[in-house]
Amino acid sequence: KRSSKNFGVWHETGVQRMNLLTITWPGGGNNPFEFFTKCIRQHMQSLGTCCFDIELNDRFASHLLDITRQHRIDVAITFQGMGSNLYNQEQQNIWEWLTIKLLCLHGDHPCHVPNNHVADSSHVLHLYGAPSWALYSEKYFARKRPVQFFMPPQFFQRKQRIERQTSECFFVFPKNLEDISKLIEEWQSQ
Repeated sequence: KRSSKNFGVWHETGVQRMNLLTITWPGGGNNPFEFFTKCIRQHMQSLGTCCFDIELNDRFASHLLDITRQHRIDVAITFQGMGSNLYNQEQQNIWEWLTIKLLCLHGDHPCHVPNNHVADSSHVLHLYGAPSWALYSEKYFARKRPVQFFMPPQFFQRKQRIERQTSECFFVFPKNLEDISKLIEEWQSQ
């Protein structure tokens, strides 16, 4: 039962707990990704993971260095590749330099903000929500590590009430580049 800034946080059982860093960018105005990040953090905390959050803003680099000086970070998660393409003064990817694995969960086609898909490091993994996006990324962005297709798990196992921020109606549109007839067929079969 010990705690050390060099060795992470030790659980009551004496087993070292995993430390997760989640990256958010509130300035992006993208509430769904902030919501998904919050859900991931809650689920990981329920498994005993220590979670840290950092905002992608003008102070990102200094905050990241402060966190890594105080805690061992095992893995970081970002949406859309935000923060993946950062380099130190020696032109080394910052995640490789810090020896932190970064999972980039992409919810958009690589044509949308291509710079967020180009990070080339053994410490950066690009995970795409659609096979065609992964194939496109693999074809047009050369990397040391291949990209992956990953169907995100269903985090919401029971119906949850959605609180609306406004009195106006809202719609949810799925973003998809797959064949629309296949998508409609799949919906009708469920």
